[in-house]
Amino acid sequence: MISLPWHHIHITLADRESAAKWHDQYTPAKRTQPTIRSENLYCGPNLMQIQSTTVASESRDAVIDSIGIDVSNIDKVVTEWKSAGGSVDILTQNTARVRDPWGVPFEFVESSDIGYTHINIAVVSPDQLSKWYESNLGGTRAICDWDKARVVLAYDTMMIMFISVTSSISSTAE
Repeated sequence: MISLPWHHIHITLADRESAAKWHDQYTPAKRTQPTIRSENLYCGPNLMQIQSTTVASESRDAVIDSIGIDVSNIDKVVTEWKSAGGSVDILTQNTARVRDPWGVPFEFVESSDIGYTHINIAVVSPDQLSKWYESNLGGTRAICDWDKARVVLAYDTMMIMFISVTSSISSTAE
């Protein structure tokens, strides 16, 4: 199986321009020229596209738990994040679970490699879903340095991390 390249994620927000400007100012991401369909933020080699219209329905069996961003100084980034209207759910020595002012969850990890680095997917059966991804999209099994319980598939410049949850996933779509 050929491992397909994977380097971006799409999120949907009503005010995509304001969100892109905020992320450009308060995260390591840099805003580039928007397209008709999305605002574009690069962080390292990877891209987050913020769209105002949903283009795919939400999964009923798994959900994106958070978008991972590696930062060089977690304390500084978290302080700036909070002062700009973001919130902090959990802060440890090397990681932080945060939300931007629109409620989108992110996971900061202190690292020398700055950028969007991973997506955390919450799922009841992480092994089963990761095997589906691996057989359909390739990827290489890896270990999460800060949480050995996660099932990880590494791609060219990003990783998908599967986080086990005990109850079934329900969609937040209205």
